[in-house]
Amino acid sequence: MAYSSILYEKRDDRFVLITLNRPEKRNPLTPKLREELIEALKEAERDEQIDGIILTGAGKAFCAGGDIEKFAKRIKEEDQPKKRITSIDRFGAWGVEIAKIDKPIIAAINGVAAGAGISIALLCDLRIASDQAKFILAFVRMGLVPDVGLTYLLPRTIGMGKALELFYTAGKLDAREAYGVGLVNKIVPHEKLMEEAMAMASRIAKGPRVALRLIKRAVFRELVSSLQEQTEFEGLMQNICFVTDDHREGVKAFFEKREPHFRR
Repeated sequence: MAYSSILYEKRDDRFVLITLNRPEKRNPLTPKLREELIEALKEAERDEQIDGIILTGAGKAFCAGGDIEKFAKRIKEEDQPKKRITSIDRFGAWGVEIAKIDKPIIAAINGVAAGAGISIALLCDLRIASDQAKFILAFVRMGLVPDVGLTYLLPRTIGMGKALELFYTAGKLDAREAYGVGLVNKIVPHEKLMEEAMAMASRIAKGPRVALRLIKRAVFRELVSSLQEQTEFEGLMQNICFVTDDHREGVKAFFEKREPHFRR
């Protein structure tokens, strides 16, 4: 398949490098990018010569999360209501498809991971972060709830208390803080990120193919079914948030580069 929003490169004959490739926009999760990402992961899964996948971002960001330009279009009521509800209902469920991939996926986090970009990283099996990586949870500043499974994944990764703190306060973590709370497995100098990710992928690829895939299936078995239910609930909550004045104010404040003033 020819891709326009990602890069798909076979490396070392045993693993694939998938790069989110909209650097001018910080790799936002547009419908096209989401569709191509899932198809690329499934392509790698179908290829019997491939034993592992590395996922990274082009430019200075790993993934900026939701498409903020689409949010702006929504609040201007340029989308038809029926279309808007349909797209929102399906928004987070696609993340479950990442969890279903039965080959190891390593996230090489090269820069900013924001919002649902953090969900993408957590849906990978392992996370190696550049020392320039940052993690931003700005949902509440947009009058929204975390989605793409983040309300399920983050508390199970770093603990409920810390996750709620970050959700409630639109928290930010640098690479060292992220490592300290267990969000990433390893921090490396920025210029060595791909070298380290490839070395880990090569090390994993030398293992027993069947056992590795069965390990992942065993670990993710319960996660996938629970994650599916959680993304559906997130979609319901997001439906409510998307039609609030607070969401409209949050998006306007973002583009006007000011603090949002939510209703009291």
